[in-house]
Amino acid sequence: MKITLAPFGTASDVLPMIALGRILHSRGHAVTICAPEEFRSRIYKSGFPMFSSGKTYRKYLECEGDFEDATTSLVSVLDEDMATHFVALRDATRDADAVIGSRLQIAGPSLAEQHGIPYLFAIHTPGVGDHDLFPIFG
Repeated sequence: MKITLAPFGTASDVLPMIALGRILHSRGHAVTICAPEEFRSRIYKSGFPMFSSGKTYRKYLECEGDFEDATTSLVSVLDEDMATHFVALRDATRDADAVIGSRLQIAGPSLAEQHGIPYLFAIHTPGVGDHDLFPIFG
């Protein structure tokens, strides 16, 4: 199966997806990663083809001010990068059988639907899941 991993965001999005890619690859799947440019060398060292989704979200993380300032910064960065996300992911999913996205993934569900393939959402932080359905042990 050809799987496109699409972690748009920061290292907390991308690094777990690289680990997932390694597991999928060890089980015989072909993995492509569509991620911010800043992670190119790390992804290539992992042996996966990469499509660049543009710049990082570091600007959002470095936003000074209160929650409202950070939210405004995130919306601004997403607005600037949205077209790039769609184009990069369109190219990365051209031959894919499935797409796995993470928390800031916006283009993934639409492109998966357009290709008629499954879209899955990876939750890297168990605390954001439904605690009744997925209790956290330990």
